[in-house]
Amino acid sequence: LENAIEYESFLKKEETDAETGLPLFSQLYSFLDEKIKGPEGFRGYLSLIILEFANQNKINTEYGTEAAAAILEVLLNKMNGLTEGRAKCFRYKESNQFAYTFTDLDSDGVSMFCLDVLGSISEEGFTVSGKEIAVEVILGYSVAVEKTSSVDELLEEAEHLLDIQKV
Repeated sequence: LENAIEYESFLKKEETDAETGLPLFSQLYSFLDEKIKGPEGFRGYLSLIILEFANQNKINTEYGTEAAAAILEVLLNKMNGLTEGRAKCFRYKESNQFAYTFTDLDSDGVSMFCLDVLGSISEEGFTVSGKEIAVEVILGYSVAVEKTSSVDELLEEAEHLLDIQKV
């Protein structure tokens, strides 16, 4: 209940994305910083997953922004279902990136969750104007451990995984 109330307070602040209504990157950073540098020190798990809708620009160009927005809505709804309310969702740095934070997944759990996400999205049939479209999603993740001292460490690790998939 405490986590849900905390997340609602982030949503009520004015730093939300106009398109999705999600808290912006600045809110994510503040949230992670509070968790890592909290008054009692960091305990437990803090996992970050960055989801990137890799071919959003291509879909925008070929099928229009409405088609890309519809696919994005399906992706976010699918992620919401897969997280089962256990994650907090934020808009990440780019318009095609989203961040999910978990406090109940260790490194094995977050990697298995990422596999579930990729499998679920690959099974989804995305159709625009009667034509099936392949949606490309890449994921980067990291898990804070007790020696994690800054948000930047957590972000850099997840971003590194994203970057190596783009090569």
